[in-house]
Amino acid sequence: MAGTHWPADVLDCLATGSSQLWLGEKSALVTEILNYPRVKACVIWLAGGDLEEVVEIQRHIATGAKARGCTRLEVRGRPGWLRTERGIRAVGSYLVRDL
Repeated sequence: MAGTHWPADVLDCLATGSSQLWLGEKSALVTEILNYPRVKACVIWLAGGDLEEVVEIQRHIATGAKARGCTRLEVRGRPGWLRTERGIRAVGSYLVRDL
C-alpha cells in the first residue's frame, strides 16, 4: 500500500475513529473495521517495529476484534506475514497499477 497515506492522513483516520492504534513498547499497528455484506473484518493495514511484539499485539487485536463482532482478521502487507503466526493464510493477491 505504498504511497496511499501520508502520516497526517493516518493521524486523521485515528482522530475520526475510522482506524485504531495499537501500541507496544517498540511497535505500533493500525487497524480498521470493515463491514462486508457477509463478514465483519478487522484489517491490520499498518504495522512496524519489533516482529515478536507485533505478533503479540496481533493476538490482542484478534481478541478485541472478536469483542466487536468481527469474524475475520485480515492483514495487508508483505508475504512475510505468512510466517508470523499459525492460522494466517494467503487468499489472493493485491494487485495495483497506477493510472
